[in-house]
Amino acid sequence: MITATDQLAHALKDSSYDVVMIGAGVRKDDDHFLICEKLVNLVHEDAPRARIVFNTGSTVSDATIQRWA
Repeated sequence: MITATDQLAHALKDSSYDVVMIGAGVRKDDDHFLICEKLVNLVHEDAPRARIVFNTGSTVSDATIQRWA
């Protein structure tokens, strides 16, 4: 089984990113607290120059990324 952290680690190794967004679906759900923490730390470790941004929902993703792009 491929996990979210596996997928993110693979993506971060394949390319460099200016911005990495962690969505509200992960961040706002208390059941996903640990995975959110793991994702933030993975981005911090594997893409230290990327800005980490957080959206409040799928309809504002573009604006969220543009704040820091």
